Amino acid sequence: MRRDSDGFDLEEMMRILGETPSGAEPRAPLAVDGDPPPGVLTPEEQALLDEYEAARLRRRLEEKAELVRRQLEEREREARRIIEEYERQAAGAVSPPPVGLADIGPAECEALGALLEGIRLALFSYLVPRIGAKNAVSMLVKSLERVRAAAPDVLKDVSWRPDGTLREDGSVDSARLLKNAAALPQGERVSRVLGAMRELWALRLKSVEAGLGAQVRGEIEGRLKATRADPANARVPRSWLDAFYDGVLA
Repeated sequence: MRRDSDGFDLEEMMRILGETPSGAEPRAPLAVDGDPPPGVLTPEEQALLDEYEAARLRRRLEEKAELVRRQLEEREREARRIIEEYERQAAGAVSPPPVGLADIGPAECEALGALLEGIRLALFSYLVPRIGAKNAVSMLVKSLERVRAAAPDVLKDVSWRPDGTLREDGSVDSARLLKNAAALPQGERVSRVLGAMRELWALRLKSVEAGLGAQVRGEIEGRLKATRADPANARVPRSWLDAFYDGVLA
């Protein structure tokens, strides 16, 4: 130690003040029993750090969830807009005259029901790989429910089989359809039955457009119309076939 003649110790004073005299080696801090080594967090410090990281992760998850929610809301608004536009157009649309179908009796109703089911299956098989079977069935069922509410005279109870079991795939029971058609005025029967079928498929295609875009809708429309050449349709009289494809899928 350096002491002046009067006994003053400069180094001791500097140490007390936390400074190192010029030219002197810094002294290591005194360790207290139980303290972690330098650079290692205490349990309290580690707990605070963990809490901070957890809060930061929660904020990131909440921000992501909010973004997904806004995206879903935007898709739902667009879907509603497209469907509402369809409903406005359908309300003011004039049904085209039926092509080559004078009336709808048991044979005609059976043929129309089979054609309707054929394009339902074609649409279902196209949608399943893209949106899954559950979503595809949901769309088919809900679209039938919506159009049935708008045209109950044609589509009342068509989701029920004659044995009392419920169809849960969006298909239409031909026997129920025939019963409803028979109760309509003969002069309106063809136009109203084909009109309800046309509204059903217009809504289904609008739903496809809302969920998958206009390009996919156009591709599906092309595929559905191409089923006209299906060999199975060769048994259907040409006038009935024309009435369906020109009056429903036009």
